[in-house]
Amino acid sequence: MPITLYITDMEGSFEDGLEKGLEQGLEKGLEKGREEGVRQRERALLRSMVSRGLTVEQICELTGMAAADVRRALGS
Repeated sequence: MPITLYITDMEGSFEDGLEKGLEQGLEKGLEKGREEGVRQRERALLRSMVSRGLTVEQICELTGMAAADVRRALGS
C-alpha cells in the first residue's frame, strides 16, 4: 500500500511540474511575441519618419534614441 501512495504522489508531482513548465513556457512565448511586436512597430514608425524627410539626427531628437540604434532598426 505505501508503494501505491508513493507512486500516486510522484504522478501528481509530475503532472504539477508539467503544468507549471507549460505555463512558464507559454508566458515566455507571449513575452517574446510582445517584444517582437514592439520592435516591428518601432521600425515602422522610424521608416515613416524617414519617408517624410526626417534625418537620423531629427529622429534621434524626437525619440531620444541613439543614432546607432535608429540606423540598426532601419537596417542601414
